[in-house]
Amino acid sequence: MKVFITGGTGVIGRRLIPLLQSAGHEVAAPRHADLDLEDRAALSEALVGVDAAYHLATRIATGARAGDAALWAENNRLRGIVTDLIVDAAIERGVRTLIYPSITFLYPASGPATEDTPWHTDDPTRQSSEIAEGAVQRFGGDGRRGVILRFGLFWGPDAATTTPDDRFGATIHLDDAAAAMVAGLALPSGVYNATSDGQRISNEKLKRSSGWQPRY
Repeated sequence: MKVFITGGTGVIGRRLIPLLQSAGHEVAAPRHADLDLEDRAALSEALVGVDAAYHLATRIATGARAGDAALWAENNRLRGIVTDLIVDAAIERGVRTLIYPSITFLYPASGPATEDTPWHTDDPTRQSSEIAEGAVQRFGGDGRRGVILRFGLFWGPDAATTTPDDRFGATIHLDDAAAAMVAGLALPSGVYNATSDGQRISNEKLKRSSGWQPRY
């Protein structure tokens, strides 16, 4: 299978690429300097012959730059407008599977949550997340599969935190997140929470649908 990845140099992409290659997949992961994700024609050309695509590119502001409005605006473009562009190009080029990493932070701040729990927050990432998830859902159908993995807060080497931080109701180790991405290649279209076991936000649908099990 030929697999295309945006954001392949990120913390998940660096783990995902070797997993896919070890499973025998051919991986194309152009860097930002090699592919303008807002260039619709360039995206279409990059997706020629691709069977499955992952849109992992982000520009999340952390640490000292957590309040940088320009970085958050770029992140919102990557997750919102660019996802729409990728979906259009992927449909045009006959891509059969699209996998998108979303977030669990938008569930209510207390109580249990499943994939059917409505979002309840004024978080500034909500609008771009709604656009992106809507685009992936639009991709699904006509023999195509659009898979949305809503991740808990990442932890592990290279993450913002090296230990679980459950302030937002769910966490996931980077290695488990990458493994969930691989599992996404065989999932039916839909939304799946990808979180560690025993947390407020349920991961049961993903485990039941794919056989994926978190190690941490």
